[in-house]
Amino acid sequence: MSSIKAVALSERMRKVLLLLLIGVASTACTSASQLYRVKVNDDSSSLYVANATIRPEGWQNKNPERGGAGIEFGYEHQSGESTQQLPGGFIKLDASGGSNVTINGPQYLRNSASADHGHVAFNYLLNFGKHFSLEPEVGIGYDRMNLHLLSLTNSAVVDTSRNILNVTLGVTPRWNFSNHFAAEGRIRFGQGSGNTSLYNPAFVYSPARNVSLSVGYAWRQQWFSGKGDHSSATTAPGDTSDIELKYAGPSIGLRINF
Repeated sequence: MSSIKAVALSERMRKVLLLLLIGVASTACTSASQLYRVKVNDDSSSLYVANATIRPEGWQNKNPERGGAGIEFGYEHQSGESTQQLPGGFIKLDASGGSNVTINGPQYLRNSASADHGHVAFNYLLNFGKHFSLEPEVGIGYDRMNLHLLSLTNSAVVDTSRNILNVTLGVTPRWNFSNHFAAEGRIRFGQGSGNTSLYNPAFVYSPARNVSLSVGYAWRQQWFSGKGDHSSATTAPGDTSDIELKYAGPSIGLRINF
């Protein structure tokens, strides 16, 4: 009787081991064929901002002190770098020159990216008394990203760039302590063939009525869409990797109102 139980236990153990081996093999195959996104995550990256707003006389509120409409031209620049571990699978990019480049794992990559944003937006300034104001905007944005990948394993280099048009939405609440000092929290979102988000609280100094300088801190994320499903174990020949940028750091801004 004991020998029968031992045989049954041995059969169960063999089945468990077989299932474990199948699971490990399946995971290894999935990892080997996985399309990974490129990531740059830099928490010490500075953001530079410049905005110019034109407010024609005919667009202003009947009471000019309550604000009015305008057209805003905005520009932002930020760059950063970080190390990315590619545990397996591969990254595939449209490299400069028009050809696709595949980077296979496992290996470590040193990624650096510079991102430029520009937009033209309809802007409306709402003043609620002497201290609080709200400035919503909606418009068209253009984002350009230059990416540089360096393999820390074999020193291979890949350069690529992405350009996208998107709809940009934003709002800036502001508290004016006086005619010269204020605190604000700028929020902006962009949506197109990629997306972006920006959170930028700052202190503002206005040496003149139409000129202001800001110093603060910014959290910015950008996503440039590739082709293909990054969660799938199978890829098509034309699939390319998404590019994800996450920046955080000090911000410096200049605003001019006309």
